[in-house]
Amino acid sequence: MQILASFLFIFVLLLGCTQDTTPPPVIETDLSRVNPQAKLVIESSLKSATTISDWQELGKYYHAHGLYRAAIQAYSYALSQAPDSKTRYLLSLAYAHIGEYENAVENCTQVENYSPALWRIGFWLLDQGQYERAMSIFERVLAIDSTEAAAHIGVARVHLAQGNPAEAILVLENILNRGGRHQYLLQLLGKSHQQAGHAKIATQLLRSTKSGQPKWNDPWLDEMMMYKRGFSAELTRATAEIDSGNLQTALKCLKDIEKKYPFAPEVQNNLATVQMQLGMTSEAINTLGSAIRKAPSYAPLRLTMGFVMENVGDYSRAMESARKALELQPSMSMAARFIGTVALQQKDFLLAKSSLINAIELGDNALRTRELLGELHMRVGEFDDAIRQYLIVLQQSPSRTGSIAGLSIAYANIGNKVKAMQLLSNALQQFPEDTNLLQAKRVLSQSGQTQ
Repeated sequence: MQILASFLFIFVLLLGCTQDTTPPPVIETDLSRVNPQAKLVIESSLKSATTISDWQELGKYYHAHGLYRAAIQAYSYALSQAPDSKTRYLLSLAYAHIGEYENAVENCTQVENYSPALWRIGFWLLDQGQYERAMSIFERVLAIDSTEAAAHIGVARVHLAQGNPAEAILVLENILNRGGRHQYLLQLLGKSHQQAGHAKIATQLLRSTKSGQPKWNDPWLDEMMMYKRGFSAELTRATAEIDSGNLQTALKCLKDIEKKYPFAPEVQNNLATVQMQLGMTSEAINTLGSAIRKAPSYAPLRLTMGFVMENVGDYSRAMESARKALELQPSMSMAARFIGTVALQQKDFLLAKSSLINAIELGDNALRTRELLGELHMRVGEFDDAIRQYLIVLQQSPSRTGSIAGLSIAYANIGNKVKAMQLLSNALQQFPEDTNLLQAKRVLSQSGQTQ
């Protein structure tokens, strides 16, 4: 009888466990638009998914390829088997992508000790018009880490949404003064000045910027995106290594991609760029020469050849390559800027001026391009035009000492010596060892412009 009771007890336990086990979901999604390589990986992962880790990875594959509803099913099943903060966070992002913000916030709120989870909630609340709650979230993030750029941007956006442009301007200018340089900052600053009624400054800022969100620091999201498969994903990873300065790693990545996708001009162009930066000039020239013969109309190859030729001092061929790039792709502002830069080095001021202006008109929003144009105006005695360029730069980046130095010299040359010295003196108090400012002081002293 005791044996029978024990058997029944075990049977009940087993029955309870069986009833509590959640069967895996049946995920049906259209993979026809997914990269063929990614499709094979996803189909294979779905068939072999048995463990919690398998379902987490499957969710990441779906997520990285924009299959958000399928990702939600995979993540949800993994979480039904065991809690995991990273999976919970990625689930919230997938919900946000399909516009289900309540589910996104509910899941993200359960993620602890991960700063992006907090500021993501802040942005979602902001998008729903819940400004006070959003501000509270961003302030909580800043109390934990006062350098968190995403939270500062969130605060500025709340101020802007509530009709307080002066407060938004203060926040954004503080970020810029601390070294923030993304175009999104300048775009927001332009909108803030526009709302504040500063039409001239707003026009200059908005005209010189492009839309687009900055890339926030979010390691869990970055890790998930590594699950993306296919040519574009592999090339993106390789170019990210270039941007990070990991040239040997980038070289290996590009060589691996080249084996799978031979003669792709984008790969050859990046490969030559890495070779040039590593000092492998002959290899870069050979790579570009071969690629140009196979893809003669791919403009970036021509421009990269221009950079290589400039690097070896062959300015004639450098200009020829850049001109061909601009001919093939008339909207390529980088080619116009390159021509202007080389022309300035060669003291062809007429060509330099027209090319730099063309670059700006084509959308080149690099502050250095305007500084180069300011330097050109200075060289030919067009001091008023130089002042205009330097002022535009300093409105966007008030602590850029090269422009402060140029502006002070330009003011002195139009007879405004007091303003020149005041500007320079104030800057030197803030940056006493800056070489640009010290050089400007020497120039003014030698020309007798100082008081």
